[in-house]
Amino acid sequence: MKIAFKPIEKEKIAHKVKELLGLKPDENIIDKCQGSIGNALKMQDKSEMYSKIDLLLEKIENSDLISVLNNSQILYDEKESIKEILEYIIVYLSKSKQLRKLNCIEYVEQAKRRINANSNYDMCIDYLLMNMHKEINFKN
Repeated sequence: MKIAFKPIEKEKIAHKVKELLGLKPDENIIDKCQGSIGNALKMQDKSEMYSKIDLLLEKIENSDLISVLNNSQILYDEKESIKEILEYIIVYLSKSKQLRKLNCIEYVEQAKRRINANSNYDMCIDYLLMNMHKEINFKN
């Protein structure tokens, strides 16, 4: 049997993170921590990395593929954190109201499966970014 807990309210998470770290947490991190203070603390420690990922995901829609690949160095550099990053991307995409971005969740799931199967890491990230760019920019 699985017991599901109700997520903690955003305001309470922000207050606790501020209390523990002594600084105001990033609003995007509070939104994406899925109601967990532990997730918020981990994400706040890596807030610069998550800001770069947010910027990359925002620019996919208005950039050409070459620019997206050139600006995605953070994904290639953070191999040890890729599972967390891919989960973060899923949460980011699921908050979108655009069907094109919601459809990209499947590409992220495919990348997770391939990385878990020990496929070539760089090729998995390339495949993910190319498919996301194609889905967001070219499909109707």
